[in-house]
Amino acid sequence: MSNWRGIETAPKDGTVFDVWLGDADADEVEFYCGPLSRRSTDWHWHRDRFRPVMGLALPVVTVMPTHWMHRPEPPV
Repeated sequence: MSNWRGIETAPKDGTVFDVWLGDADADEVEFYCGPLSRRSTDWHWHRDRFRPVMGLALPVVTVMPTHWMHRPEPPV
């Protein structure tokens, strides 16, 4: 069973979570995810849009995540 949820249900209270960039252009996805992946980590709701935590200095985030999930617990 997948833990991915539709982006419309993502928290907008500053909670940090992982996103899936399913519909984004391949070049934009590689910028946020690296090659061969559509999963990006550490995003949150900021200034009326979803943004990567480390990318707050970017003037415009052009991708829109399609899904989100809570970050996994770190290994023990």
